[in-house]
Amino acid sequence: MDRPPFQSNKIFKPFLWNQAQENKDIIKEASAYCFLGTGYRISGNPIRALEVQQKGLVLAEKAGNFSILAMIKNQMAHTYRDREEWENAFNIYSDASVDAAKGKNEIIKIWPVMNMGVCYLNLNKLDSALSFFQRAMNRAYKSIKWMCPMYSGI
Repeated sequence: MDRPPFQSNKIFKPFLWNQAQENKDIIKEASAYCFLGTGYRISGNPIRALEVQQKGLVLAEKAGNFSILAMIKNQMAHTYRDREEWENAFNIYSDASVDAAKGKNEIIKIWPVMNMGVCYLNLNKLDSALSFFQRAMNRAYKSIKWMCPMYSGI
């Protein structure tokens, strides 16, 4: 596995990396690649970010973990969004949304939908942006009810 792009990366989770290496846990390893790629992207190296996240994507596919697939694709799409490659970003967010819907993690189901709204907002397509933001808000509301039954009366 690659090493983090910088020593004190708060985004990168060293404990996750170590556990993945020790236990040969491909889900944790895929997550570690996702975080590592995010570190590269934030550090200004988008090409390396995508290369590293692609490794995580392969592992997540091998594990059949749709929530991790969605998380990685969502992070990969950020790279295209940062570069204002809206069509690429939107397509990857859309793929992430499909994977998230098949996964078990309720929170990850919100991210790609919200980010598709951000793409439309940046393109000044306000009606479309609003539609995606409302969908994300509805998913968030369902997640709150799922995670915290005391909020079900909201």
